[in-house]
Amino acid sequence: MLDLTSMKINDNNDNNDNGWLELALSSNKDNVKNLIEIKDRLILAYKNYENIITEYTTNPIKSTFLQERELLKSFYEKAPKNLNRNLLEQRNEHLFEQCPFCGRPCKPSILDHFLPKDLWPEFCIFPNNLVSQCDKCSTKKWSHYYSDIDNSVKFIHPKFFNLLQYIGIQIEINFPSPESIKQPDFIITFTLPRGININDKKRLSLHIKYLDIKTHIREYITENYLYWLRVSEQKRYYVPDSLNQRIKESYTGGNNNRWDVALYLAMINNDFIINHFDSIEIKKEIQDHSDIKLEILTEE
Repeated sequence: MLDLTSMKINDNNDNNDNGWLELALSSNKDNVKNLIEIKDRLILAYKNYENIITEYTTNPIKSTFLQERELLKSFYEKAPKNLNRNLLEQRNEHLFEQCPFCGRPCKPSILDHFLPKDLWPEFCIFPNNLVSQCDKCSTKKWSHYYSDIDNSVKFIHPKFFNLLQYIGIQIEINFPSPESIKQPDFIITFTLPRGININDKKRLSLHIKYLDIKTHIREYITENYLYWLRVSEQKRYYVPDSLNQRIKESYTGGNNNRWDVALYLAMINNDFIINHFDSIEIKKEIQDHSDIKLEILTEE
């Protein structure tokens, strides 16, 4: 997955002269006076945010801003113009080609809160608490945060920890019978480099489990796999060549956590699949020759 630690804001300000809170406080919203009244409390909460995130074995104390929840949410959900510009930029103008939480190959279209805004509304418009993500991860995270059973936060914050980039993916493809080319059994394995300590392994395992990443990978690669079967039947080029080219374009710098690349590697290393593509090419050749029309010459 992506390493977003460089995006963490260390001074509570964005790239403008004022922070996001100042943009809200200087707005013309009807309820801005109520926000001004709790400004100092919010600034103190912001200063404590990193402590909350890094103390991942401790369940954060209950928010002291629950009475102001609707007020604070209104500045996110119906943000004033200048603040809304920042929100839209972070939501739409990033260059991510995969979800920072799960690695799904897509442009993440949802800007969501790491600490759920219903439970900790004080961080509604705190930029470090906002992370772009795919719809699957946003749905899974929702208002979930801490596991009392595991004594740990369920998810890893990609702006504060670079652990997610170390997750590798390997895929093996099996078939229940020789005729089941369209019914593969995908075996998905997550790998980590040597030297990862036991606490980080546990955190990564919880992140993978609670986001149900394996299920999402299986859904994605099944659809992708069936797409390439259709391509092989309908197009006039050899699919393994296309897969190899895509691997060369995407699989750079040892980046082995891409779902599509892991699938393409599994496909080109599977003899059963390659034989299937080869048989289609042979059938195409036969068909091409059978379509040749012979012109009969007659003597005049």
